[in-house]
Amino acid sequence: MELKDIIATLSNSVCIGHIDETIKIAEQMLGDFCEIKRIYGNSLTAFIKGDSDYTIAVEAHTDEIGFIV
Repeated sequence: MELKDIIATLSNSVCIGHIDETIKIAEQMLGDFCEIKRIYGNSLTAFIKGDSDYTIAVEAHTDEIGFIV
């Protein structure tokens, strides 16, 4: 899946009040190449083991803030 397809899939998921759907999608996508652990309810950590002594962290939000005026 190309990056634009991944972004479109995550962006089109229903997340206001239904963050579980977006978390499941992210978990499935990351699970193809990472070890996934679900922590703190709706938080995920993804691990990619390598040969380096360095550690890199990538963070992202899978929720959306919405309001009506």
